[in-house]
Amino acid sequence: MDKLIFKIPRPAKKLNANDRPVMRITPEAYNAVEEISARTGLSNTYIASKMIEFAAANTEVVFEGQE
Repeated sequence: MDKLIFKIPRPAKKLNANDRPVMRITPEAYNAVEEISARTGLSNTYIASKMIEFAAANTEVVFEGQE
């Protein structure tokens, strides 16, 4: 019997501390970071990085049918 196979792409390569990649975000996400930056005086880069690191550490990936 034939199988239906879904290929999952490999994770992106890890960057070193000196790399400065660029990522596009929605206007809503930018405005949220900018608002926090205005209230705290912290840079957008610092805030967005901390938010992404927190989200990554607190994210669970569930494959369909495994809930």
